[in-house]
Amino acid sequence: MKKVIIIVLVCLAGLQLNAQNKQEKISELISIIHSEQMTNKMFDNMLQMMTQQSEKSLTKEQQGDLSSFIVSGMKDMIKKAVYEYYPKIYDKYFDEKDIKELIKFYKSAAGQKYLKVTPDIQNDLMQNYMKTDFLEFQKKIEQKKKEIKEVK
Repeated sequence: MKKVIIIVLVCLAGLQLNAQNKQEKISELISIIHSEQMTNKMFDNMLQMMTQQSEKSLTKEQQGDLSSFIVSGMKDMIKKAVYEYYPKIYDKYFDEKDIKELIKFYKSAAGQKYLKVTPDIQNDLMQNYMKTDFLEFQKKIEQKKKEIKEVK
């Protein structure tokens, strides 16, 4: 009976050690991919677009107050995303071998370039989207509102 208990404890300790090792690898990956910096840059781009689309009825001072509020809230969201959500999500979708391969890729020259240009790619995409598709979609929404009101 003692041997069974010892074997179970050793197995549980091994599983715990393996889980810690994976979590350490996930932390390393998040550090390598500069998640916080990349997320900050994407949020900065979003903030810029939000500011451009902000209420025109607000004074410059009011827009400044709103921007400060948005920046503060976004910083909190970034920290939560990077340090709470990313680790859980990576753990859910990748096994330890995958994480090691991602680390290897992101340490490579191509991986570093990818990390460097991804926020710019996202910015270009959002600017194109905001200039065309989003404005058209807003018009469709307004048209749909009118149609709905006319039916009632």
